[in-house]
Amino acid sequence: MAAYPALFEKYSSNGGALRSALNSKNLNAGNLSNLQGQGVQDDQLVTWVESHDTYANGDRQSTGMTDWQIRMGWGVIGARASGAALFFNRPVGSGGANAQFAEQSQLGDAGDNEWKSPEVKWVNKFRNAMEGNAEYLRNCQAENCLMIERYKSDGSNANDGVVVVNMDGNKNLAGLDTALDDGTYTNQVNGGTITVANKKITAGSVKSGKVSVFVNIGTAPAPGPDPTPDSTTTVYYPSTKFGADSTYLHWRFADGGTWTTAPGVKMTAACSGYVSYAIENPDGRPIGFVFTN
Repeated sequence: MAAYPALFEKYSSNGGALRSALNSKNLNAGNLSNLQGQGVQDDQLVTWVESHDTYANGDRQSTGMTDWQIRMGWGVIGARASGAALFFNRPVGSGGANAQFAEQSQLGDAGDNEWKSPEVKWVNKFRNAMEGNAEYLRNCQAENCLMIERYKSDGSNANDGVVVVNMDGNKNLAGLDTALDDGTYTNQVNGGTITVANKKITAGSVKSGKVSVFVNIGTAPAPGPDPTPDSTTTVYYPSTKFGADSTYLHWRFADGGTWTTAPGVKMTAACSGYVSYAIENPDGRPIGFVFTN
């Protein structure tokens, strides 16, 4: 049992350097490139912005951090190629400017909804989609803005992407170097795009205080209409009831159409044992009908 704390300490990153960077809004790429592991590889680490211990213990290492700071930090570690990132679900109404434990929920209840926020959700999707990709960290215009690029260099912008954590001030990204393949990348969180050509961002910007996730997963254009849509509704009826040559369909559009003149329109032989009638119905309107002879 005594070995457990030492093992935990070795293979986890307590997020202290990241929290310090978030508090100062200094996301220096060089300082944050190392995940702070103690004698282990980055891909052997468990990482977090905060954990149960940093939040709940008496020293309150992360308790006072705001939800916004947590989201900013998640953008940094969640987008990385290495480290198994964990997101701590705070108790409802607790932390930041609130009490450490606001007592708004009980043991076993779900915590707050920060894990559902668009920034957290899309960073998670980005991480999964970029599995196996290389990464490059660089600052964007200032050290309060960090880009985490993930790329394959295979000529396809469908496999690349970048998370931009911008803590202060709108940033124009045009002119920045990038490892991404040429193409346009969609910001899934805040809207907008960036365009890349010849390893340069040629157009695009990010908003102040936002995590932007530029990636093309889930953004394929919706399929166009069927070029040959079925414009008819065909009604079938057993020919044994009134006979193959004496069955009629008395019908109307149920949303306000006029009934056919009785006894209706004559149905014709279809597949074995059935008669049918095809109604022109390009708009897919509901149909009311009865069978007669």
